[in-house]
Amino acid sequence: MHEMVFEKIKTAPNAPGVYIFYKNSSPLYVGKASNLKKRLQSYLKITDIKNEMLNKEANKLKVIELQ
Repeated sequence: MHEMVFEKIKTAPNAPGVYIFYKNSSPLYVGKASNLKKRLQSYLKITDIKNEMLNKEANKLKVIELQ
């Protein structure tokens, strides 16, 4: 996984929100979570093809915390 994405996951809040994985400026995957930190950490484990693809191709992550 790209270092910038890895660091963003490590510092993600324990709050609900939306996250977007990007390859350059194109979105690869959009998701939502009740706990961003826990959900994003699950992507660090390669358990299926989606996680494997995100680990190989994602070079940017945007996290939007909801109130």
